Amino acid sequence: MPSQKNIAIREEIEGKLEKAKVIFVTDYKGLKVNEINELRKALKKNNVDLKVYKNRLFKLALQNKNIEGLDEFLKGPSAFVIGYDEPVTPAKVLAEFAKKNENLKFKGGWFEGNVIDTDGIKALSKIPSREEMYASMIGSLLSPLTGLVGILNGLISGLVYTISEIAKQKEA
Repeated sequence: MPSQKNIAIREEIEGKLEKAKVIFVTDYKGLKVNEINELRKALKKNNVDLKVYKNRLFKLALQNKNIEGLDEFLKGPSAFVIGYDEPVTPAKVLAEFAKKNENLKFKGGWFEGNVIDTDGIKALSKIPSREEMYASMIGSLLSPLTGLVGILNGLISGLVYTISEIAKQKEA
């Protein structure tokens, strides 16, 4: 018979899984508490949770939410990264943190109903984020307008210069 505490934790996990767009399972063994807190803060800024749960409770919550394929990653110490907005940003934050801290290791993840391995997480981290894509698209849209403004400015400057030269010639 599960304890009330374990039932509450499982229900908490299920609530997070309902809203999750991406789930990453990492091995945090060897990380210091301040390093984990630093990673947690970086993820929290992007509406991403980093929690450590018992693998057994997480597995039960996954089964209750019909999320399959993550069982193979639920061995040993596991920290769960659950993203609610877009999948790219949490992958980028994790990859950047893993560059500085080699003790953080990816086990695998879940993204839009598909299980991804370590290589999948690394590939996901290299995709431009939504904000970067918006900035690129706006830059592309504004580029012709900027060129048009430059051309019109050149024409007006040329006209002003020509009128100025004609005025100088008439004065002389």
